[in-house]
Amino acid sequence: MSDTTDAPARSSSSGRAYSLIWFLLAFVVYRGCAVGALEREELRESWRPAEAVVVENRVGYGGLGDDRYYLHAVFSVGEGAEARTSEEQVASGPLRSVERRAAEEFAPGTRHAVFVDPANPGRLMFPEDAGRQYWVGVAGAALFAALGLSVLLSPRRPAADPSPDRS
Repeated sequence: MSDTTDAPARSSSSGRAYSLIWFLLAFVVYRGCAVGALEREELRESWRPAEAVVVENRVGYGGLGDDRYYLHAVFSVGEGAEARTSEEQVASGPLRSVERRAAEEFAPGTRHAVFVDPANPGRLMFPEDAGRQYWVGVAGAALFAALGLSVLLSPRRPAADPSPDRS
C-alpha cells in the first residue's frame, strides 16, 4: 500500500502556483494599461496645448524579425525663435497603410493638436483616448484575476493510487 497523502498536497500547491501566475498577469496588465493611461492623462494636464506642423516625414522598414513599416514625422512647434522641432514615430503597420497615412494624415504642412512639455519644448504628446486604454487594462486585469480565483477555488481531486491494491 502506498502513501497518497502527498498527491493532494502537490495538486493544491500547483493550483496555488497557477493562480499566482494569473494574479501576476492581472497586475502587469493593470499596471501597463490602466495606470499607464492615467499617468499620461496626468502629464497631459500639466503640459500646454499647442499646434504642431509636419515639416517632413519618412517611412522606414522595421528590419530583422519585424515585418512592420514605421512612419516618422518631424514636427515644428511654435513660431520664429521659439520654434522647436520634434521627431516622433506616428504610425506602424503594413506598407500601404503607413504610406497612406504619410500622404494624407501626416503630409508636410498638415497641422496637429499636441501637448508640449513645458520643461522640454522639443518633447510633445498627441491627444489620445486614454479612457479606452484604461478600460482595456481594467477588463484585462479583471479577466486574469477571475481566472486566478477560479484556479484557486476549484475543488481538488485526490490523485488516483497508481499501484493496485494487493491484499
